[in-house]
Amino acid sequence: MELRLLARDQINVECWDILIKESQYSVFYAYHWYLDVVCAEWQAIVWQDGAHYQMVMPLPIKRKWGMVSIEQPLFCPYLGLFSRVAITPEQTQAFLQVLNQSFSYISIYQFKEQESSLLLPILKGYDSFNLKLNTTYTIALDQTYEDIQAAYFKDKKANIRKSETCGIQIRDSVDIEPLIQLFKDNHAANITGGVSELAYALLREVFKVLLRKANVELKYGWKESKIVSGVLFAEVGNYVCYLFNASEKEGRIYHIRAKLLDDFFRRKSNANLHFDFESPEQASIANYYRSFGANPRHYLAISK
Repeated sequence: MELRLLARDQINVECWDILIKESQYSVFYAYHWYLDVVCAEWQAIVWQDGAHYQMVMPLPIKRKWGMVSIEQPLFCPYLGLFSRVAITPEQTQAFLQVLNQSFSYISIYQFKEQESSLLLPILKGYDSFNLKLNTTYTIALDQTYEDIQAAYFKDKKANIRKSETCGIQIRDSVDIEPLIQLFKDNHAANITGGVSELAYALLREVFKVLLRKANVELKYGWKESKIVSGVLFAEVGNYVCYLFNASEKEGRIYHIRAKLLDDFFRRKSNANLHFDFESPEQASIANYYRSFGANPRHYLAISK
């Protein structure tokens, strides 16, 4: 197996996207059209057999003060190894060796949750990598809505019933600006270090490309004549995520986001979809997602 580290302009994007689409545990973050938006630059470790890519590992690159490092971009929680068939420990070891030898600095790089059991014993053999185990929360939607709802915590069911008594209207939209403004007005001040305007600009670009390439749902909860909550879902293949959300005080009082999520689960029930809340490492948010009956899933992050 001959591995090559390729720059973006050396990558055959047609071969790349075919592999990502056909790979086990595919996520849309690894498609070239998504990486081109969220990364200022990206490279990849590639195993090519003939005209086809057999296994790849996308690497988001950041350059600062003459230094080159790998850094997980915003709106891209996981990358890792992508292959059509199960990846062996020997193949994983080979990719990690190239990664270790090629880059002196890794700010953070996060692998898909399905890779954790394979990666953990191998990564522990590297003194150069710092490991962290993170947790997200997921729901398998290939079940009836009644079964999904049955897993909700008691208070979540009560909160959703409360939301249904306040005259909420759920409306579709293709305008992300109200969602961004809701976040600025109600959440940004609580984030350590604040939120750069560049992050909002990136979200706009992410939304644009997902509108073209994915099944996107932007839903707003209206109460009377104003938007009180908003949620953004993105779906490609059998992976769907809770990409962004925000709510003003009234929307939180009446649990409008919970209703928007419940409505999504009702409509997407019995579908072969893996729903990911993309949970941050924050106990209050994790507990909120757990209250929908979501299951914890651990994924590995490395730095160097």
